Amino acid sequence: DVYEQSDITKAEPEDSGGKAAREAAEMMKEKKAAERQTGLKKHYGKILLVAKANGSCEGMDSAIEMMESKHSSWAEKQLSKDGMALDDDDKKAEITGFKEALNELKLAILGFAERSGMKMTGARGGPANPDPRSMIECKLSEEVFAAFNIFCTGITTRMKEIETEDKMTKNLISSIMTIFGDLHEINVATLKTHGVENFQPVRTIKTRKDVFENMKKNMVVKEVAPDLEESYDSAPPAGRPPGGGMGAGLLAGIQGR
Repeated sequence: DVYEQSDITKAEPEDSGGKAAREAAEMMKEKKAAERQTGLKKHYGKILLVAKANGSCEGMDSAIEMMESKHSSWAEKQLSKDGMALDDDDKKAEITGFKEALNELKLAILGFAERSGMKMTGARGGPANPDPRSMIECKLSEEVFAAFNIFCTGITTRMKEIETEDKMTKNLISSIMTIFGDLHEINVATLKTHGVENFQPVRTIKTRKDVFENMKKNMVVKEVAPDLEESYDSAPPAGRPPGGGMGAGLLAGIQGR
């Protein structure tokens, strides 16, 4: 008989601190969504226009979240190869990931830009139409721009680290930055009509380097903890019998949770 082997990964229980932080983040997200909906209704009035604007805002939220997610997944893969020489396949896989993410972002950003009145055909798009967007959308667009600056800096830095300067990746970054440059000018002008000048994005993303260093530090902490536990198992403190006593019972209780 042939038996199929399957690996089962046991999910780590969520501690009270992590649960509280997650619930607080969810509550804050719901509060912001309600405030956004109120602001969009005030600006547009019509339900259809509010729905379209809200969809655009959710798309911009998703773009920022995607960049955060890519930073984490790329840093995790980098950490798995930390200290090892990368072969051509490893480098090619990283570059492919960059291009896929950039292409996905470009499609989304073209949609955001078009809503601002930018004409996306012809030389540099031609003259823009009046920008009908709300202050909320303009601010969020600036936050996507700020996040993208961090995101593409992480990509270009990584290409230098692995000594692979990919022309298509560079061209994609340049193309998106050109769109963002024009959109930024429109954002600034439109925000001024709403009485907002010198807006500085509040929301941002961590740099790829910071994400990597945090992951590496957390991995070291997780590796040290089992070592300490093992040392107590193999050599109990003086004065306590091996396998017995209050300390062993407490340890067994902790391990059994």
